[in-house]
This record gives sequence, C-alpha cells and structure tokens, in this order.
Amino acid sequence: MPTTLSVDLRQRVASAVSSGATCRQAAERFGVSRASASRWSQQKRRVGHVAPKPLGQASLPWWPRRTLLFKGLKYASDREAMR
Repeated sequence: MPTTLSVDLRQRVASAVSSGATCRQAAERFGVSRASASRWSQQKRRVGHVAPKPLGQASLPWWPRRTLLFKGLKYASDREAMR
C-alpha cells in the first residue's frame, strides 16, 4: 500500500523550487521524483499548501450511484405522471 511522504519534505521541495531551483534540481537534492517536485510546487502555488490528499476511496462505488440514478429516474417519472 502506498504511503505519503512527509509534509516537511514536501514543503522543503516546494520552497526550493520557489527559491529558484528547477524541479529537476530540487528532486535530485531531496531524493524524490521530478514529477513529485513539479506536482508539489504547482500545488503550493495553486492552493497554498502541500498537504497530501486523503488516501482511500473518495467517491462512492458504482453500485450506489447506479441505485441513486435509477431512484431519481423513478421519481422523475412519478412526478410527470402526477401532472
């Protein structure tokens, strides 16, 4: 199971990039991938922090969404029948 890297490391990488280092230089310096360095520096600029997103399933599995969709269609047809 993947684990997240520390927020301290993420902040140090993002700070190095904002101080003028390239993502490649910061990645080599701190021992992370270039993609991670780029992603963290972009996140820092865009959101203002480098905290990781929660791990796990963020959305509902497909079957509750399907049930909700069918219930919505059923209720929509019931409402039209009442008109």
